[in-house]
Amino acid sequence: MSEAAGLDARLNMSPFLDFKLALRMLVKYPLLTFVGSLGIAFGIAAGVGGFELRSKFLDPTLPLDEGGRIVGLRNWDTRADRPGPLGNADFRAWLDQLQRIDDLGAVALTEQNLTVNGDVEPIAVAEMTASGFRLARVPPLLGRTLLEGDEATGAPPVAVIGHSLWQRRFLSDPGVVGRSVRLGVAQTTIVGVMPASFGFPVSHQVWTPLRDGRSKRTGPTSERTGPTDAAALMVFGRLAPGVTRNEAQAELTTVGRRSAAVSPDTHTFLQPEVIPYSNLIFDPQNFEVALGLTLANIFLITLVMVVSANVALLMFARAASREREIGVRYALGAGRSRIVTQLFAEGLVLSGLSVIIGLVIARYALGSLLRMVEANSGRALPFWMNDRLTPSTVVYGVGLAMIVAVVIGVFPALKITRKGLDARLRSHSAGGGGYRFGGVWTAVIVAQVAVTVVFPAAAFFFHRWVVAGQTRDVGFAAKEYLSARLVMDPGRSARTSTIVEELRRQFSAEPGLTAVTVADRLPGMRHAGGRFEVEGDEVPPTYGYDVRVASVDADFFSALRAPVLAGRGFAPSDVASGREVAIVNASFVARVLRGRNPIGHRVRLVGRDAEHPPGPWTDIIGLVRDLGMGGTDGVGLYRPLASDAATVHVAVHVPGGPEAFGDRLRALANRVDPTLRVYDLMPLDRVGADQWLESQYMSRLLAVLSGVALLLSLMAIYAVMAFTVVQRTREIGTRVALGANHWRVIAAIVRRPLLQIGLGIGAGGALVGLISVSLFENTPTPFEATFIAAYALLMLAVCLSACVVPIRRALRLELSQVLRADA
Repeated sequence: MSEAAGLDARLNMSPFLDFKLALRMLVKYPLLTFVGSLGIAFGIAAGVGGFELRSKFLDPTLPLDEGGRIVGLRNWDTRADRPGPLGNADFRAWLDQLQRIDDLGAVALTEQNLTVNGDVEPIAVAEMTASGFRLARVPPLLGRTLLEGDEATGAPPVAVIGHSLWQRRFLSDPGVVGRSVRLGVAQTTIVGVMPASFGFPVSHQVWTPLRDGRSKRTGPTSERTGPTDAAALMVFGRLAPGVTRNEAQAELTTVGRRSAAVSPDTHTFLQPEVIPYSNLIFDPQNFEVALGLTLANIFLITLVMVVSANVALLMFARAASREREIGVRYALGAGRSRIVTQLFAEGLVLSGLSVIIGLVIARYALGSLLRMVEANSGRALPFWMNDRLTPSTVVYGVGLAMIVAVVIGVFPALKITRKGLDARLRSHSAGGGGYRFGGVWTAVIVAQVAVTVVFPAAAFFFHRWVVAGQTRDVGFAAKEYLSARLVMDPGRSARTSTIVEELRRQFSAEPGLTAVTVADRLPGMRHAGGRFEVEGDEVPPTYGYDVRVASVDADFFSALRAPVLAGRGFAPSDVASGREVAIVNASFVARVLRGRNPIGHRVRLVGRDAEHPPGPWTDIIGLVRDLGMGGTDGVGLYRPLASDAATVHVAVHVPGGPEAFGDRLRALANRVDPTLRVYDLMPLDRVGADQWLESQYMSRLLAVLSGVALLLSLMAIYAVMAFTVVQRTREIGTRVALGANHWRVIAAIVRRPLLQIGLGIGAGGALVGLISVSLFENTPTPFEATFIAAYALLMLAVCLSACVVPIRRALRLELSQVLRADA
């Protein structure tokens, strides 16, 4: 107290001394400093990471020369409110008429098999105009880039390869230029190697000429064809010097009107747009993407505010315990603004330390998340995606730190000094009880307790859901099966049944293989689904039953050693006849049919509106056991596999060890059809686990953040409760000294804290129950209810432990001690 008075007397607390005293306070209260800074750091890291992710997806800066001026062009279907078709005719018209966009080019994103020394690998290929390399302004490492002459009809097939492909498949051979490889069905000559930093247009490692879209200006096009006369294109360019995006948009709109006048049947509802280049890949108008990222940011900002509120409670309790010191400083001439400034400085120092730690955590977590997403998707991320934090993100983090400093410093200071420090000092001198929490802080405490119930419970339930998904029993020996995803070119999908039959014949000739089957989804995978209704039954208020759906071939169940339990299996005639038939699993019978015999029942997709009419009625012809359909309860329905599916999954039964058959499977597929691409070769028991990697990461992240929030909340609640009791020490001592019953005194003291804890636990428990019912369509299990009850007891124990020590000390006071303290 005397030290503070001396400081005020010397320089009336200059800003330098404000921060010096703030640092001393951090050292004086090491536990609060450690827990508070760590909690704020994790909160800021979460907020910064979410902001950076949103920026990288929706508004990135391309790491290219004048990357901010590179734009994308597309057609927008105003009738369907989504991106419309864009073909060669549109590209040629834009190329001929646009003057405000330079280096206009186009690319078609395809996938082809690359064969090097007999080894086949599916790879993403960018069929791109030569102007794409001029746009990027990145010189090749070896050889040359694509030229306009490469796009001419009859020109020999050439390709430019990326740095990582050059290292991995060609062992960094400096003589790779001029080497011939097979790309798809054509022998292709490698003419160049790009540096490691180059991945335009997305994350590609092979570039071939776009032969259907010439980049040279050949004069106006005399004939107009529809926008779908070729494969869909991505069109890009650079704004001409001095031209804004709005000016380029105005010119493109004029061109679009001409196209609509010439081809009203195809272009009346197509509105051409100039957009940031990254929006071609991640469309911010995609409702699900934008909503998901926005909700994630709202959640993370809320988490920051929750953490800040917890630290604010700690800071408030500490400031209230220094009330007499603050009152003396006020009496010696320090104004309210000076005291608020000092407490703000303490909050600013704490949040400043936290933002440094938070930025380091955010970069580490961001890198880990991006690597996980890349591994889970099996594809490289766009070339502008990296774990570096942009300057705008750092500024955002500093802004969050400033807001946190206000919350944990200014708000408690204003509350402490609200009623006048001179009156408070006289109250202390007269034996008053000092500051007491009002209704607002009571509400804050109740909310904090509710949050400490919801966050850990949500993390716990989410973790259980992830573990259950990873360990779900698929109903057969999945480890004995090798799975793969087979993708056919769209033009060849009509031959799916022929290709599958030839694959089956090739596989059957291999020693050690006992069964082969194909489906659009295999057991353990995440299945698509919809809301179904049963003919004759009342439609549930949730628009039908949530049912997972898979399309399988006729040998699917026998290949998986899962015989049909009732009815019959699929027959080739089911597809040929066009009859709608289905086989359901045991969970479908239990949940949807409530134990009734499924054979003969009919089901269909529920219609929601005119744009989503009901599906056709489907006859249930068979019943099988559950085979890892996924979903919240495993309810599943199987349909016959269509004969023209472009993508199927194959499962091959190899009891002796499925992984050893991987290379052979790829070679056999290439023999059947060189354009048939094979992805995701792995034992079938790993398929489900790998699809849960992202959820597993989120589970760990949620557990860490919830643990930090829980620790902060418990400390804040402990500090506030202890402070509340300490403030009433004189009252307790006086009442006991005058003969009041100890238990009545204790009950009177702990009644309000227990009420606050009880209200918070009740509100949190109700939210947990609501989450369980709404997300999992089920009431909490006995185990979950026991968990919530045990957690409630923990919160009560924290509350009581905070009250025990000061109450015991007050109960030992004699009346003379109380009177001497008041004097």
